[in-house]
Amino acid sequence: MTATPAVDPIMDAITTAVALGREGGVTRAREDLLAIWADLGVSGDPLHRCVLAHHLADLYTDAAEERVPALPPGPYGDMVRAAVGGVNEAITARDTAPD
Repeated sequence: MTATPAVDPIMDAITTAVALGREGGVTRAREDLLAIWADLGVSGDPLHRCVLAHHLADLYTDAAEERVPALPPGPYGDMVRAAVGGVNEAITARDTAPD
C-alpha cells in the first residue's frame, strides 16, 4: 500500500513557477522563484533551496547570471559573491578560451 504524500506548499510553489517558466513566462517565473528564495532565507530547508536554485538557474541564458543571481542581498550574499567572484572569473576565462 502506498501512503499519500504530505502536502508541501513550498514545493508546490516552486513547481508552479517552473511550469510558468517552461510555458514562456520566464521573467515572472524568475520573480516568483526569487520571492520564494527570499522567504526561505539562509536557514531554509536544504532540499527546497537546492531544488529552487537548480530550476532558477535553468531560467537564465547567460552563464554568469546563472551562477549568482539567487543569493540574498545583504552580508551573506555579499560574502558568497566575494568568494565566488574568483571562481566565476576562472570559469569565464575557461569558457571563452580558444580551443
